[in-house]
Parts: sequence; structure tokens; C-alpha cells
Amino acid sequence: MPRSFASVLLFCIGLIVASHAHAQVRLQHDIAKYSEKIGKRFQIVTAGNAVQSINAADANVKLEARPVSCVTLREGQPCFIKLAISWQSDAPLDVCLVSDNTDAGECWSNEVSGTFKANLYLLETTVWQLRDGLGQTLDETEVSVAWVYQSRRGRRNWRLF
Repeated sequence: MPRSFASVLLFCIGLIVASHAHAQVRLQHDIAKYSEKIGKRFQIVTAGNAVQSINAADANVKLEARPVSCVTLREGQPCFIKLAISWQSDAPLDVCLVSDNTDAGECWSNEVSGTFKANLYLLETTVWQLRDGLGQTLDETEVSVAWVYQSRRGRRNWRLF
């Protein structure tokens, strides 16, 4: 009997027992991300065969980054930042913090708040999103990158002596 991709995917998820909540939430986030690409929405089935339902619409979620900007000397140079991103919710959630142009991030399971701290080098303004297990964005914040001097590439000063 041929099986569809969705049934194989749900079967495999049912067999996986995540020993750490971080791994389970991250796996759910990755699967939800892929399911968006193919235009389908999967219910994530955990090892106990219970469907995990996250009602993000009922939860009041607040995401905040400190600092909100990073300044470097010249355009195009990486900007070093000691970043702290915190979030709060009215209800316990399984969420992941992800960004649009870095691999940094963290996941939490059944929590009402969390803090992510990292030392990063940013080249451009970065949007950070707090997403639930289905990949839905609950809130987002932005860390902007600015510079003092604009890059003068292509402009050369020639001297003979």
C-alpha cells in the first residue's frame, strides 16, 4: 500500500521520543516550516499519540530585544552586539526564537517566559520572530545595524609621489 509523504512523516514523528523538550519543539518547528513550503498543514503528533494544540491567539505574547540597534564604524563591517531577547506570555507555550539571517536561536517547552542571550556579529538589520510549534509567528522584533561612515569602495586616490 503506497503511503503519502504526510502519513510517513506523521508516523515517523509518532516514533520519535524526544528526551529534551528543546529537541522536540525544534523538530516540530522544522516540520511545520517544511509543511508551509508544500502548502499543507500537519498536526504534530507526539510520542504519546496526543495532538499538541497551541492556542496562540488566546495567549498575549510580548517579545523584546535589548539593545535594539548596533552601530559600526563603516558600512559593510560586522557589528558586535551582546544581545538579550526576552519574551512573555499569559499562557504556557512551546515556542522557538528564530531570526531571518542568523543560525542563532533557542526553543522553550511549556513556558510562560524565556530569555535568549548571545554575543553576535551582525552585518545587517535582523528580524527575530517567536514562533509556535506550527511555525506561526506570535510576535517579532528587529535589531537594526547602522554605521558612522559609508563605504567608499571603487573610489581610489592615486598619487605619483
